[in-house]
Amino acid sequence: MISSENLREELSSILEKTELLLHRMRAAQRIARGLSVALIGAPNAGKSTLFNALLAEDRAIVSPEAGTTRDVITEEIKLGPYYVRLADTAGLRLASGGIEQEGISRARELAEGAEVAIVVVDAAQPEEAIRRQLAELPQLECATVLALNKWELVDETKRAALLLAFDGWHGGGVVGLSAARGTGTDRLLTTLRSALDARVGVGVDALLPTEFQLQMLLASRSAIVQTLDLVKATGLSQPELISAGLGSAVRALSDLVGETTPDTVLAKIFSEFCIGK
Repeated sequence: MISSENLREELSSILEKTELLLHRMRAAQRIARGLSVALIGAPNAGKSTLFNALLAEDRAIVSPEAGTTRDVITEEIKLGPYYVRLADTAGLRLASGGIEQEGISRARELAEGAEVAIVVVDAAQPEEAIRRQLAELPQLECATVLALNKWELVDETKRAALLLAFDGWHGGGVVGLSAARGTGTDRLLTTLRSALDARVGVGVDALLPTEFQLQMLLASRSAIVQTLDLVKATGLSQPELISAGLGSAVRALSDLVGETTPDTVLAKIFSEFCIGK
């Protein structure tokens, strides 16, 4: 006869596997829609030059005049299994005009919704100026990669010092590069690929659910959570409610996989979606 403790353990294990499956499904949806990567930083850091270098074409206007980019420019690139929407954004500063201010506002909004932000700084500046610019950036929830641009203007001693000073900045990679010369961009793309892998998970691109499948899994999780909470609070004293909760969870999984026999539902789910691997 099953005990309250055994049932809690079983439900907790099922819930953990359900959460893993949900994570993989949502990550697969983001990959299918295309992942957003934003180039952000101060004016004249070289964002537009880097944008063009990564695209291997002159898509964005490049000028020594600060504030040239006043809107978001987006192009798609393929990076491993990912379709990436790469966005060049307005330089983040106190704008002198309404149009530029709107561009800066859009840049902040895009960066906040991106999977990864590539923060571009002028490495030829003093380290203190770089730190000040980084401190003034908006607080981002996404992964970040720091691109130390204009590397050709920095001597070897300063290069080593900068890489050491910013190693692990915000948990992301740090890359020295020259957007103007096109050197270091391969390292940047490799670092970006690693950041995307960490952000969305590796190996999930084949697990693309329909919206109905996702909703059924969410319904099953809800039923499992409610049943687990009930068992934790009352033990086995309310078997009818426990049975109803488990029935709801199984029916949702049955709808998800198109099966109507409860005994085969969990086996099909776990085999097709590689739960626990």
